[in-house]
Amino acid sequence: MKRQRKTALWKDAFREVRKTKSRFFSIFLIVALGAGFFAGIKATGPDMKLTGDAYFDEQDLMDIKALSTYGLNGDDIAALEADEMVKAVEPAHSVDTLVHDGEKSSVIKVLGLPGEGGINAPRLMEGRLPEAENECLIQYGGHLSRRLQIGDTVTLSPGKEGEALSDTLRESSYTVVGVAQCPLYITFSMGTTSIGSGTVDDLLLIPDEAFVLDYYTEAYLTLKGAAELDCFGEEYGQLVVDAKTRLEGVGEARAQARYDEIYEEAAGKLDDAQAELDQARADGQAELDAAKKKLDSAAAELQSAKSTLDASEKKLADAKSQIAVGEAAIPQNQAAFDEKIAAGQAELEQSRSQLAQLEQGIAALQGQLAAMGDPAQLPPELQAQYQALAGRIQGMQAQLDGGRAQLAKGEAALAAAKKDGQAQLDQARADLTKAKSDYQQGLAKYQTGLAQYQQGQREYRSGAAEYESAKASFATQIADGQEEIDENRAKLADIALPKWYLYDRDGNVGYSGFADDADRIDAISLVFPVFFFAVAALVCLTTMTRMVEEQRTQAGTVKALGYGSGAVICKYLLYAVTAAVLGAVFGIVGGLLLFPNVIFNAYAIMYRMTKVIAPIRLDYLLWITLGSAACAALAVLYACVKELRETPSQLMRPKAPKAGKRVLLERVGFVWDRLSFIGKVTVRNLFRYKKRIAMTVLGIAGCTALMMAGFGVKDSISDIVSIQFGELDVYDGQVVFDEDTLAEDREDFDVLLAGQLGLGAHQYAREKSVTAGSDSRQLELTLVVPEEPERLGEQIVLRTRKGHEPIPLTDEGAVLSEKAANLMGVSAGDEIFLVADSGEQLPVKVAAITENYAFHYLYLSPAYYRQVFGEEMRPNTLLLQMDDPGQEGQDALSGALLEHDGVLMISYTSGIKNSFGDTVTSLNYVVLVLIVSAGALAFVVLYNLTNINVAERLREIATIKVLGFYDKEVSAYIFRENVALTLMGTVAGLLGGIWLHRFVITTAEIDTIMFGRTVAPLSYLLSAALTILFAVLVNLAMHFHLKKVDMVESLKSVE
Repeated sequence: MKRQRKTALWKDAFREVRKTKSRFFSIFLIVALGAGFFAGIKATGPDMKLTGDAYFDEQDLMDIKALSTYGLNGDDIAALEADEMVKAVEPAHSVDTLVHDGEKSSVIKVLGLPGEGGINAPRLMEGRLPEAENECLIQYGGHLSRRLQIGDTVTLSPGKEGEALSDTLRESSYTVVGVAQCPLYITFSMGTTSIGSGTVDDLLLIPDEAFVLDYYTEAYLTLKGAAELDCFGEEYGQLVVDAKTRLEGVGEARAQARYDEIYEEAAGKLDDAQAELDQARADGQAELDAAKKKLDSAAAELQSAKSTLDASEKKLADAKSQIAVGEAAIPQNQAAFDEKIAAGQAELEQSRSQLAQLEQGIAALQGQLAAMGDPAQLPPELQAQYQALAGRIQGMQAQLDGGRAQLAKGEAALAAAKKDGQAQLDQARADLTKAKSDYQQGLAKYQTGLAQYQQGQREYRSGAAEYESAKASFATQIADGQEEIDENRAKLADIALPKWYLYDRDGNVGYSGFADDADRIDAISLVFPVFFFAVAALVCLTTMTRMVEEQRTQAGTVKALGYGSGAVICKYLLYAVTAAVLGAVFGIVGGLLLFPNVIFNAYAIMYRMTKVIAPIRLDYLLWITLGSAACAALAVLYACVKELRETPSQLMRPKAPKAGKRVLLERVGFVWDRLSFIGKVTVRNLFRYKKRIAMTVLGIAGCTALMMAGFGVKDSISDIVSIQFGELDVYDGQVVFDEDTLAEDREDFDVLLAGQLGLGAHQYAREKSVTAGSDSRQLELTLVVPEEPERLGEQIVLRTRKGHEPIPLTDEGAVLSEKAANLMGVSAGDEIFLVADSGEQLPVKVAAITENYAFHYLYLSPAYYRQVFGEEMRPNTLLLQMDDPGQEGQDALSGALLEHDGVLMISYTSGIKNSFGDTVTSLNYVVLVLIVSAGALAFVVLYNLTNINVAERLREIATIKVLGFYDKEVSAYIFRENVALTLMGTVAGLLGGIWLHRFVITTAEIDTIMFGRTVAPLSYLLSAALTILFAVLVNLAMHFHLKKVDMVESLKSVE
C-alpha cells in the first residue's frame, strides 16, 4: 500500500509536468540561460588559455629567448645546451630589412627557419617549405600575404644607407613558396626596429643557411617539463623564473669568457696592426728617401741642362745678332756695290762720252784736214794749219787712245770690281744662309733641349709634388693608422662585458596580450555570470513560490489522504529539480560550446591561432548542475515549509484574498481624484500584493541592470582609447635615444629636428621603469620627467578625472596616475617610495592624482627629480607632435630620425591606439554577447513573470470578461500593471545598473588598465528601451493567451 501511495505521488508529479508544460519549460529555460551563461563565460578564459597552451606546445614555442650584445657563438650555444633545465636550444639568425612597393617602404623582419622538429616551428598553411636559399615563406594574414602569391618574388633592401645586404644574406630576392603561421608572432603587432618607420610590418621566413653571419643573433630555448605544464599557470611561471636564474649565471660566465676571447683576439689584431703599421712606416720612409734621391739627381741634371741651354741660348742670340747684322749689311753692301758699280759705270760712260767727243773732235778735225786736201798741196800757212790740225788730231788721237785704254782698263776694273763685289755679296748671302741654317739647327736643337728641359722640369715638379703628396699622405696614413690603433686600444680598454638578455614568453607581445585578454575574460566572469545566475535563481524562486501557493488546495488534499509534508515537498522538489537539472545540463553544454567559440572568434581579429578548444568540462557540469538543483530545491523548501505549516483543512480552502488597504496615492487627492476606475484598480492591485510586486520589480530590475552593466562596460572599455589617446596622451610619437649619445650630440640632433617639416611641438624628457611602493603594495611604473614641465600639457595632459581640473607639475611633489594610486592605496599628500638601482628606498611625496587609463605613470619635475635621486635629469626620450600624423608623415619622419646613430627606437601613439583599439573591438564583441544574453534573460524573465501573473488571476480575468470587457480591455487591464511594474523595474534596474557597472569594472580591471567610470546616456536609454521592448513583446504574446481564457472553467469553484 505504501508503495502504491508513492507510485501515485510520482505519477501526480509527472502529470503536473504535463499539465504545466509552460511553467516547467520556463524554469528549464531560465536555468538553462543562467547556467549556460555562467558556465560559458566562466570557461571562456580557461578555454582560451587551454587553446593557447596546446597551440604553443604543438608549435614548440620557445620558453626563453637569449640575446647577447655581441651575438652568440657556438660556445654560447653549447653552454646553454649543457644546462640541466634546458631541453633544447635553437640558435637562429634574423635581420630587419626593407621592401619597397612603389613610393612606400615596409619593414620586414627576416627570420631563419628552424630545423626539422625545431623550436618555434611554423605551421604551414599553404604551399611547401623552402628548399633553396632563395626561397621563402610569408606570414599568414600578414602585410605581404595581401599582395603576394605563391610564385611571386620579393626583393629586400638594406635598412640604412651605407649598409650592404650581402653582409647578412646570400640573396636579396626570394621566391614565395608557401604561407605559414609563426608562433612567435600571433598578432599583427610585430615590435619595433631601428630602421624605416620604426615598426616591423611583416615577417619573412628563409632557410637559416641563407644567412652569412658568423654569429647567431639569438637563441631560443625550451625547458624540460615545460610542455607538460599549463604555460599560463603559476607552476610554469616559477619553472621559467628558476631557469632564468640559472641561465643568468651561465650568461655571466659566458660573458666573461666571450669578453676574454674578444679582448685577446682584438689585442692580438691591434698588435699585428701596429707591427704592420711600423713596417709600413719603415717601408714607406725608405721609398720616400729613394724618391727624394731620384728627385735630387733629377734636379742636378736639370741644372746642368739649364746651364747648357743658357749657353746655347747665348750663342743663338749672338748668331741671331750676327745674322741680323749680316742681313742688314747685305742690302747695304749691295747698295754700296751697286752705287760703286753705278759710279764706275758713270765714269766709264763719262769717259765714253769724252772719247766720243774726242772722236767727234778728231772726226771734225779729220774732216777739216780732208777738206784741206793733200797737205803737200796746201799752202804753207794752210800746211801749218794742216800740221797744226794734224798735230791736234794726233794729240787728240793719242788722247783718244789713252782714253780708250783707260776706258778699257776702267771697264776691266769695273768688271773685276763687279765680279768681286758680286762674289763677295754672294758669299755674304751664302754665309748668311749658312748662318741662318746653323741658327735654325741650333734653335731647333735648343728648342728640343728646352722642351726636354721643360718636360724634365714638369716631371720634376710632378715628381716633387707626388713626393710631397706621398709624403703627406704617408704621414697622414701613418698618423691615421696610429690614431685608429690608439683609439681602438682605448676602446678595447673601455670595452664592456657582453650583456646577456633573457626573455620569457611574457616578453612576446602576442603571448602576453593573449594572456591578458584571457585574464580580462576571467575577470568579467567573476561578477557578471554570478549576478546573471542570481537573477535566474530569483525568478525560479518566484516561479516555485507561486506554484506552491497556487496548488495549496492540492497539497491539502494530498495531506488529507495521509501523505506527509515530506511527500508533498518531494513532489515539488522532483518538479523543480528535474527542470533545473535538465535546464542546467542543457545550458551548461550549450554554454560551454557556444560562448568560448563566439568570444574566441571575436579575438580572431587580433590573433593568428587555431580554433578554440572548448571541452565539456565535467567539473563545471557537476557543480553548476548541483548548484542549480540546490537553488531550485531551496526555493521549493522555502515555499513549501511556509505553506505546509497549515492543516490540511486550511490548505484545502482557497486562501482568503488580502484585505484591501488604502494606498499612499489615495492620500494625494489631486492625483487620486483624477484617476479613472480602472486606474484606481490598477494602483490598488499593484500595492495589494507587495511580495509579488517586489519579486517582479526585482526580476525586471536585475535584467535591466545586467543590460546596463553590459552597455556600461562597453562605454568604460571605449574610454581607454577615446580618452587616453584622444584627450590625455596628445603627443603623436616618441623617440627613444641612447642617453650618452644624445648628451654628446644634442646640438646636432636639435639641428636635425629644426630641419624636419611637419614637426610640431616637442620636448625632451626622461622615461625610466622604476619600482614604486607604499605600505600595502609595490608595482612597476614608468617615471616621466619632462625637461620643460610648464610645457608638458602640449604632449601629456595632467588633470583630475572628476571635474577635469588641470594639475600643474611643480617642484613640491610628484603626480601619480589614478590606477597606480588605487592599487597602492595612496592619495594626494601621501608618501610613496621608489626603489633606486642600489636598492635604496627613496621617499616621494604624491602631490596630485591624475586621470589615466593605460599603464602606470609617475611624473616629476627636473628639480624634484634632482631632489629625489640626487642627480641631474638626463633626457633619453623626445615627445613630439606632428602636423601630419598619418602613415606617410610617420614614414618620412622615421626615415630622417633613424639615420641618427643615437636613435634607438621610434614609436607612434597611433600604433598603440590601434593595438588598444583591436583589444577594445574584441572586448566589445564580448560585451555584445553579455548584452544579448542579458536581453534573452530579460525576455524570458518578463515572459515568465507575466505568465505567472496571468495564471494567478485567471478567475479575476474570467470575471471581467463576463462583465463585458472586450479582449483589448482585458489585456489593458492586466498589462497596465505589467507596464507599471516594468517601468518601476526599469528605473530600479538603471539605478542598480550603476552600482553593478562600477562593481564589474573594478573587479574586471587588470593591474595595468583602468576602465572608464562613466556610462554614456545612450546606454541608459538602450537598457531602458530594450526592457520596455521586451515587455511590449511579452504583452503582445500574452494578449493572445488572454483571448483563450475559458470563462466558465476559470469561474468554477475551487472547492
